[in-house]
Amino acid sequence: MSYQVSRLYDKHPRLGFAMQLMQLSPTEVQTEAVDVMGNVLDTMLADFVAESPVTSINPATDHRGNRWYDKIPAAPLVFERLKASPESLQKTAAAQLLAFFRQTGKA
Repeated sequence: MSYQVSRLYDKHPRLGFAMQLMQLSPTEVQTEAVDVMGNVLDTMLADFVAESPVTSINPATDHRGNRWYDKIPAAPLVFERLKASPESLQKTAAAQLLAFFRQTGKA
């Protein structure tokens, strides 16, 4: 039996830890953290011309309401963009998110 990675952050321990901190945070902090991640993606994706960032969510794969972050309007799109991003950008987003939690002390 083989293990299949099912979440985008399963193969990135730092990103997984950052996402867990976000999940355990109050909704206001989650919203701020999503904004931080969105800004990182906006800034860094410009450097990856070959990558096409996700600009909308496919209704066929939309799980709105079933995930912990679905209550934050911008979160599903930010997480889909993160999933479609190169691994180096995912690591950068994790580092920025952890820095956000360290600086704010809100986690």
